[in-house]
Amino acid sequence: MLKKPTKTKKRNLIRAARVEKTANVIGVSPSLVQKVLRGDRSNETVVKVFMEITERENVLIEEVKKLIPFN
Repeated sequence: MLKKPTKTKKRNLIRAARVEKTANVIGVSPSLVQKVLRGDRSNETVVKVFMEITERENVLIEEVKKLIPFN
């Protein structure tokens, strides 16, 4: 009988949302974006747009944290 793994891999919802946004901006499928990020395919535009979305969202989150103290 097989043992159940102690750790299950959970889906990263933030990354999934960024993949969807990237696909919508560029006009490609989310699976293509995932393949590029995984390294199976190469596409500079996908990487550039994904990184830009990531950086802008991170800046936005930091600014919100400055405005609203979560103490």
